[in-house]
Amino acid sequence: AHAWLAVGSWPAAVPAIFHHGGISARWAIERAIIVAVGIRTSDPVLRIGGYAALGLAFIQECYAFSPTVDTLFLNDRFVPLMAVAASLGFISSQLRTYGELLTRVERELAIPTHVAAAAVAVMAFTLDFHDHFGDNETAITLTWALAGAVLVALGAGGRSWLLRWEGLVLIGITVAKVGIIDLGSLELTYRILST
Repeated sequence: AHAWLAVGSWPAAVPAIFHHGGISARWAIERAIIVAVGIRTSDPVLRIGGYAALGLAFIQECYAFSPTVDTLFLNDRFVPLMAVAASLGFISSQLRTYGELLTRVERELAIPTHVAAAAVAVMAFTLDFHDHFGDNETAITLTWALAGAVLVALGAGGRSWLLRWEGLVLIGITVAKVGIIDLGSLELTYRILST
């Protein structure tokens, strides 16, 4: 218990650096630790409380984050969103590792939690690149294509079928976006040439 408390208390200095974003990031990390303790001790109250609190931290972050940012990555939106993504990834790994201690429903949450972690991370990168490179669809398309390629590469390197499929689905969504949205905004001449 003392070790978990020590690990959970280190982010206390983060709010001094990142203000609002640091507080949200700290909440996400602490909630992931609470869920991990609940998983390892088979304590349903800790797990349910941790899940609910992490969900509230994400909702609070979506409600309170800045619509635009000046600094790429080190800002009050990117840091907490990446903390939520990392927390969800950590919870997913704990669910897979200690699944035999949990109910069947919770064991089945491992994959959706992993997918949610990847989705939140891609959302964080997308929002930052969109703001940094201006309000254009190309920044979003390139971000999704790069993120999909990174997920496929990580999945191949780590032999994770889930990462590979997440990357392939994201690349598929990117191709659909290019065909439907990006090419649709071009002039007729460029659309004909692109086909």
